[in-house]
Amino acid sequence: MNRSQAKQMGDSGDFKKDDLLKILRTARTSITQWEITSKINPSFSRGTVFNIMWKGVSAMKENSSCGLRLIAINILREFGDIAGHKPPRRKSRPSIPVYHQEPLDVEATP
Repeated sequence: MNRSQAKQMGDSGDFKKDDLLKILRTARTSITQWEITSKINPSFSRGTVFNIMWKGVSAMKENSSCGLRLIAINILREFGDIAGHKPPRRKSRPSIPVYHQEPLDVEATP
């Protein structure tokens, strides 16, 4: 999931602490290659980002909204595809006919 899709889903406010922990648990059981570079910070591996996010979400109080939006966006960006959260599909654009001309023969032109 890219940054704008994760931001759109994270800004909706539908994610609570339990939802984020569920996404992280699903990611923990699904991912086998933890040494892959993270989407959030290229200097971290996925395992490092998982540990940071897990400790951050676990330490939050149940009714706290401080930082929840940013954490939700980052978790969705890194682990949202694995956890089955798909961004809404865009409507396809109607096909537009393309105007084409053959290139001029530069050798025959004076």
